[in-house]
Amino acid sequence: MAIVVAGTGAYGQGSFNFSNFSGPVDAPVRDSSGGLAGSSAIMAGVMWGAGTVSDPTQLSLFPAASTPFLGAAFPGYFFGPGVTLGAAVNGTVTLQVVYWNSALPGGSSFATAKDTQGGEWGASSLFQAQIPSSALTPAIDLVGLTPVTLTLNVIPEPSTLAFLGLGTGALLLFRRRK
Repeated sequence: MAIVVAGTGAYGQGSFNFSNFSGPVDAPVRDSSGGLAGSSAIMAGVMWGAGTVSDPTQLSLFPAASTPFLGAAFPGYFFGPGVTLGAAVNGTVTLQVVYWNSALPGGSSFATAKDTQGGEWGASSLFQAQIPSSALTPAIDLVGLTPVTLTLNVIPEPSTLAFLGLGTGALLLFRRRK
């Protein structure tokens, strides 16, 4: 009896394979310089929401699904754990895979990397998946996941903005004198 219970843990009950290279899915991630993301400091996480959601701010981060990339041996790819959203989740869910570089400023999470100067981050398009409700159905692949290129936040220094303001003011003043 224990063997049957252990064997069904890899199946259904709101489960999916958290990987960007699994079955029909091939969605490599490129870093902000355009090369395949080869650092194991790049992390992937999954955002999800029940039903069909069109606004990414309505999704929630699934905390148990963060995983590092494979690094230089297999750049651009991650093979995370199987993720189970729970038996109560079945039918359509909206997913978005988010990425961040944990070795750069703001790298403690996707949200901080996205809002920090020097942070590197990215997010897939929203896509829907049919989550199986039966414990006898194999976990699904992330069909609909697309390739992503990470963004490096470059926020101008305050002095740069001050010089821009002074230059604009001088041009307006010069133009007014003519």
